[in-house]
Amino acid sequence: VQEVMRRAGFKTAGLIANGFVSERWGYRRGFDTWHNYITTRGGLPGLRPNERTAQLDWGRTRGVRAVRGEVMMRDALEWMVAQGDSRFFLMLHTVDPHTPYRAPRQFWEPLVPFPVGKELPLNPNNTGVYADQFNAKKFTFTDRQFQFFEALYLGEVAYTDHYVGKLMDALVAFGIADETLIIITADHGEGFRDHGSVGHGT
Repeated sequence: VQEVMRRAGFKTAGLIANGFVSERWGYRRGFDTWHNYITTRGGLPGLRPNERTAQLDWGRTRGVRAVRGEVMMRDALEWMVAQGDSRFFLMLHTVDPHTPYRAPRQFWEPLVPFPVGKELPLNPNNTGVYADQFNAKKFTFTDRQFQFFEALYLGEVAYTDHYVGKLMDALVAFGIADETLIIITADHGEGFRDHGSVGHGT
């Protein structure tokens, strides 16, 4: 798609937080601007907030990893504004709704169906390990642990939705939303014991 768009005169950019969607597998082809937050640490080089974007309040969540959605969405907005009146094609690929499920607490805590203190039922950093061990029949969730596990995933979805929403609001504020085609899709979902296992490939 990006090759077709570039031939049609669009400025093209790919901002990716997935190690498999990388230069190694040819995904870089067709993009004028390319940044993979996994294979290259940090934000998109060369971007500086301009007067318009500097006034936006993106907030800041504690303990944010360099590849989290809020970093990518800010970079995306800066890149779009930098294109001026040029037509553009921008591909964003975030993997926040993915193990480990460790969204900032304010996104998952309201989704847990019981009070949660400092002592958590599961360690969010190890959710990928729990999933693998459960599928290998080496680990069993208690009811509360599984409710918490699901809430952590939904917290990742809520976190991503929050920052995609901020990007959409910015498009409206800058007067380009009506001229922009926005497509949101996913490469897969997650299973939660629907067919006896959890995570990918269920």
